[in-house]
Amino acid sequence: MEHELCIPRLLDPEDVVHRPDDKSIMTYVAQIYSAFAKMKAEERSGRRMENVVRMLKNIHDMEKNYVALFSDLVTGIQQHLDRFNGYRTEEKPAKYKEKGELHMMFHSINVKCFANNRIPFYPPEGHLIKNLEAEWEVLDKAERDLLRAIVAEYLRLEALERVAERFKRKEKLRMAWLEDMWEIVDDQEQCRGELPILAAFQRNEAILLDVQAREEKFAKAKELARFLWNNNYHNKEDVNKREKRLRNEYDKLRAAVHSAHVVLKGANDAGVVARQTVLIRQDMKALEVSLFSSLFFPLLDQFNLVSTFGGNSFLFGFQ
Repeated sequence: MEHELCIPRLLDPEDVVHRPDDKSIMTYVAQIYSAFAKMKAEERSGRRMENVVRMLKNIHDMEKNYVALFSDLVTGIQQHLDRFNGYRTEEKPAKYKEKGELHMMFHSINVKCFANNRIPFYPPEGHLIKNLEAEWEVLDKAERDLLRAIVAEYLRLEALERVAERFKRKEKLRMAWLEDMWEIVDDQEQCRGELPILAAFQRNEAILLDVQAREEKFAKAKELARFLWNNNYHNKEDVNKREKRLRNEYDKLRAAVHSAHVVLKGANDAGVVARQTVLIRQDMKALEVSLFSSLFFPLLDQFNLVSTFGGNSFLFGFQ
């Protein structure tokens, strides 16, 4: 013990067996208690430090994942926009020029036919200028619809990103709360034998109420994850996996607190019954004393009177 706990050797075995000194033994025990308390505090600080490091690593990984996913999404959008801009600035103007040339060609043919007294040119079925204009109108409408679809998709993705950010913030807060609650539950388990049953039960009941009150907040995180899944968010698999992990941690905490609550409630109920039994016994004892007094003291008074008047029972109504 002198080497393991760094407690100086104050007593020898024969000091305890033959001539024990109460003050020396109390000093020795106090040093042992202080050493174990210090070890427990260091262990608790180590666990807290481990939780902080784990949380910081998780945040760092989430930040890297967010930047990578954001870059991929922006790159994909930019590629689509480049292709679309290429169509609008290169392909469509060339086709529009060809369309104008076709108009001029049709007009030139008919002018030359009129000048040479020939029948006007009538293209084959489906090759009229009005057919070309109808097809071009279909193209313009498709382009307008595409633009509207791109804007709507961009707004949808932007809204989904905002929802995903809300989920990440809620997940971070819920995980930090779970880590704090696990520390409180562990501390309660370690200190259960040191606290009175009633105090331990009341502390556990407060923890249980807090855990149950958080049910709605965890349900809100699940609702956000389901919304992202139903709207086909690009990272929905990762969000769903993280939400399940969050829910499992909450269910484990709630089960552990409820299990401890059942045990402490049984012990507290037993203590209440024991205290009530003691009070009933005290009341019965007091009632017994009161009853004895009400019967014994009147007889004692009559005995004293008889002794005083020489045993003349006639004075007291005795025949």
